[in-house]
Amino acid sequence: SPSYRQVPEVQRQAERAVANALQSGEIQPADEAKALAHIRNAILVDYAQDLRKKLSAINDEAKETMLETGVNSLYLALGAVEWTERKETAAFGGKNQTTVTEWRAPLYLYPVILEGGRGSPHTLRLDPQGDVTPNYCLHEKLRREPYKLDLPELVNPEEDEKGLDFDKMIKSISARLQQAKLHNFAVKPSVVLGVFDYSTFRLWKDLAEHWQDMAEISPVAKHLILTPNQPFLDQAVAPTTPLEPLTPIAADDSQRAAIQMALDGKSFRLEGPPGTGKSQTITNLLASCLAHGKKVLFVAEKQTALDAVKKRLDACGLGDFCLNLHAKGDSDTRMRRNISEALTTALEKNIDPEDAKWQELDFTRKNAERRLNEYKDGVHNSQRPPLTPWNIHEDILELGIGEVEELPAAFVETFVETWPVFRERVQEVADHLDAVGDPREHSWRFVETTNLGEGERAQISVVLKQLFDSYRSLEDIASDWLAASDKFTNFELKGLTDIVELQAQGMLPSIDQVERLKYQISSYYGQALREGTREDRAAAAILSD
Repeated sequence: SPSYRQVPEVQRQAERAVANALQSGEIQPADEAKALAHIRNAILVDYAQDLRKKLSAINDEAKETMLETGVNSLYLALGAVEWTERKETAAFGGKNQTTVTEWRAPLYLYPVILEGGRGSPHTLRLDPQGDVTPNYCLHEKLRREPYKLDLPELVNPEEDEKGLDFDKMIKSISARLQQAKLHNFAVKPSVVLGVFDYSTFRLWKDLAEHWQDMAEISPVAKHLILTPNQPFLDQAVAPTTPLEPLTPIAADDSQRAAIQMALDGKSFRLEGPPGTGKSQTITNLLASCLAHGKKVLFVAEKQTALDAVKKRLDACGLGDFCLNLHAKGDSDTRMRRNISEALTTALEKNIDPEDAKWQELDFTRKNAERRLNEYKDGVHNSQRPPLTPWNIHEDILELGIGEVEELPAAFVETFVETWPVFRERVQEVADHLDAVGDPREHSWRFVETTNLGEGERAQISVVLKQLFDSYRSLEDIASDWLAASDKFTNFELKGLTDIVELQAQGMLPSIDQVERLKYQISSYYGQALREGTREDRAAAAILSD
């Protein structure tokens, strides 16, 4: 049906239609009243259809908000304040531009429940779990600049025997606005049905009133409030004996690390795109905390997040140890009943801890984890880096399969008989390769000819025997050389080596020549000492040495 403002317009539309029908002769004057009622009802049907559409849209929005926030945000707004704000801003050319904003805010909100639709009439009833709520947001806005107006009627409204004394509060608010000379404000005694989501305001109000208590209790809250631009230093001390994560749902290393941090009492933020297992990690975290006798408060902004974790806890058999405290409009009586039922169910639960089974599974897991770590270390470690198995595998992939050799037809036909011999020969090649090492670095790598005759093989045998004998001689000389090195200095050994080389070349003098040279030096030395100058005597001393 139309609003009280639209009723006169409906009547005027019906009267204009009847007047046109009388003028055209479509109806007689005697049928004027009947035609007027018929046309007015037809117009009202259009209004009713439009009203049903609007009510259905409001109901859908209210249900969606309930699912997301868990709070009934469908209210009857009792009374409203309307005002305009003018703001001067600098525009192009140096001229000021005035922006006019019209505001309309409800005064009091009463939670209601809208039912019906889809073929049945809509009905509206008060939410029995809710109470009338003043518009705290409006109170906070008017309390600040530029108004600085405190309206206690929006904090602690007065009540009469029926509840909120609406008429008295409307008059009191109007009087305060006039007293503050806010002439651009007007109070309207209206009633509006709509969705008003004030869930975030509750969080703001709680933070504004209790931020100091939060900072004293929580190191994280203290950091976010007082030092948000500095690194967070977690002062949590892990227990001496770490608590073992117990994960009823499969978890990878990163998820288990997050659970271990929670059990150690550390504060952290767990991030990940959709589908990476955040809900599973939270479920395992809650299960581990429950297993170690801890109490956990799990908070989420949306009901869907709570349902996802609760569903997994139910599947693990831990749902009976959880109490859903989501703000779904439950009354105090119903909340007490829920707590009592949850405690009774948990205490009467016949729980078999199955410690032996858990220990067996834990031992199997740790053993598998150890073997996987050993395999990982073996793949990535090597005695000759960078030739690790992993790098070799990467090189093989980069080289590709290579050329494909077709097997001879005779080999395929005689495979059963040939394969054992072929397998042994391949093993012999592998053994020889182990003995000689890398063929690319072998001493005989320059030899290209493999088809040798009997004469060439005999020559090679003779040469190899000579090399072997020379090697044995070198070993004998080396032993003698090592013995001599203990009696002579390196300089003296170098001199002996030079003498041996000169002897081999026939350049050393004979013993007689050495004796004559020695006699000549002694004669020169004696004469220099007797008759020579200071320089002659110095040179003679050097020759003597």
